Parts: sequence; structure tokens; C-alpha cells
Amino acid sequence: MATPGAWQTTFEGGSSDAFLAKYNSGGTQQWSTYYGGTGGDQGYACSFAGQSVYVCGQTNSPDHIATPGSFLSTTPGGAFYYQGFLGKFINPLSSSLSVKANTIDADVKLYPSPNNGLFTISVNTTDMQSNTASVTISDVAGREIFNEHLPLTNGSCAKQLDITNEPAGTYLLTLNINGQVSVRKFVKE
Repeated sequence: MATPGAWQTTFEGGSSDAFLAKYNSGGTQQWSTYYGGTGGDQGYACSFAGQSVYVCGQTNSPDHIATPGSFLSTTPGGAFYYQGFLGKFINPLSSSLSVKANTIDADVKLYPSPNNGLFTISVNTTDMQSNTASVTISDVAGREIFNEHLPLTNGSCAKQLDITNEPAGTYLLTLNINGQVSVRKFVKE
């Protein structure tokens, strides 16, 4: 059950909503919230950073999943297609959420996808001030399996990455350029 004043205090419908909760060391619930719309929403991982909470997952909800003005405010496709989401709860007790906060202004491509763990990341950005980008790959449980800095030349780079020693599954690649972030989901077969 969500706590009073939470971002979303009730289940919105569909097959599922993501659910976040924080407990103190004594096991007492500090806060909790649902996160989802009228379609199916699943949270895969969350992370705490100071007063912020990040959650990622997938959704096919046509509503209540993105804030106005976000990069993609509705899910494209039909009820059988899922899209990834990344949400940032700035302060879970204040009911504020930013889905677009610090989104990178760049063209980021991963290919091939799906892949066997050997794939290329291509980055083209208008940010000519930065000469490096940080790339982190995590599994859906939030375990970081790869972290590297990529050199940018005139805002661009292409580099082959290798996670062939990891098991098949779904992974999240996070690209960070000067605090601006892009997250991509990919599948290793």
C-alpha cells in the first residue's frame, strides 16, 4: 500500500504497476508509491542517490508514466509493445518526479541488437565542450558489469564493447556526458 502523499497512491490498472518502498534499518516503512498507468508497468531496478530515487523498467501504458514535456510522453505502438522507462523521484515524499531530467542531447545507437555480447556504441552529440563520455552497463538486477570512459572527437565516437562473458539476458547501457544521461536497453542472446 502506498503512503499518503506519495507520487501515486493507488494502483492505476492494467496487468501491473511498479512499486517502490523504502524501509529504515529497523524494518519500518518510510514511504512507498505505485508507478504506472492503465497498461502493464514493471519495475526492474532502482537505485538511491542522496534524496533521489531512480527506477527503470518497461511499460505499455498510454498514460501516467511520463511527465509533460518528456522525451516520449506516450508509448508508441499497441498494447503488446513495451517501452523502457527511467524515472527519477527527486524527493519521494514530495510527490515530484522528473522523467526527462538531465536527458542527453545526442544520437546514441547500439548495434547489432540483439547481439552476442559484442556490439558497437555510436554517439553523436552537439556538445563540443566534452571530450569524454562515461559508459556503464548493468543487468536488470542493477549489478554493474561494465564501466569505461570513451573519448569524444568533435562530439562523436564509435567503439566496440564486449560483454561476451556475461549470461544471456536484458541489459541497460547508461551513457553520461557532463551529467547528461541516456539509457538504452539491449538484449544479449
